[in-house]
Amino acid sequence: MMSRKFLKLLQFRKLQYSANVQDKKINKVPHPRIDSIKIEVKYWAAVLDSRLILPLFEKRIDSEARQMAISVSENSDPIEVEYRFHQVKRTLRQLPKYNLEARLSNFLLITKEPRAIGLIEAIQVVYRNHMVDVLAVGCRDINELKMLKRKLPESRIIGLDLVSSDESIIAGDLQALNMESNLFDLVVASHVFEHIAEPRNAAKECFRILRPGGVLAIEVPTTKHSQNCVIRWQPLNDIDLWDFGTAETLASMLDDVSESQLLRLLVKDGPGISRVIVVKGNEKKGNQEWA
Repeated sequence: MMSRKFLKLLQFRKLQYSANVQDKKINKVPHPRIDSIKIEVKYWAAVLDSRLILPLFEKRIDSEARQMAISVSENSDPIEVEYRFHQVKRTLRQLPKYNLEARLSNFLLITKEPRAIGLIEAIQVVYRNHMVDVLAVGCRDINELKMLKRKLPESRIIGLDLVSSDESIIAGDLQALNMESNLFDLVVASHVFEHIAEPRNAAKECFRILRPGGVLAIEVPTTKHSQNCVIRWQPLNDIDLWDFGTAETLASMLDDVSESQLLRLLVKDGPGISRVIVVKGNEKKGNQEWA
């Protein structure tokens, strides 16, 4: 039998080890060797996904994507349905359910910081009011919502995407939302509008669900070919990107579709991106008062 003294020592060592583990979790220091192993594991997971796992589940993904593309919106136009099908399929292929790389990334804590974080930081520079209810459009999975929550700890954040992978994410089409008006203080859409079939309709819906005084923040990619032109998406040719040209072009589109006055907080072009942040005013454009 083990002595009482030995058992106490063993228990102490166990507590000490537990404390060290917790301390490492809180004060995590990057380790080049461990990081390189993680990258290597992620690489081989991606290889397995492309060569084995995704081809194995291809028929199931197609079937699930087809059903979602039909049910997520009332718009039954064949071209629209086909477009939504490709978008949903792309999302499904990147979810942990069918993607080993995504699952391992979550497990190894090497999830990529979403682009929306930079947009949130830009909002916090130009807008100081508290934003209670926030809608993150095109969030894809719960990881993005968790990261946004760290930036906006006092806000209630929900997501919107064509696919719902968590109860915090609503499945819906931004062009025709099944939501009441005046629900949110902030709608953030980072690298989303370039993938929407009719961005003008989506912008109208964003303004409808925003409360007076609420903020709409949009970030889209730009290319070296952008010359204030807009390229129509062509899903059958696997091209689904609108090119908004410049931030001013995007801001002008928002001015055109909004029924309210818009206060421009930020209209800026950066390296490869354009950002527009506007505040929704009163319901009538002729009224000069702000909520």
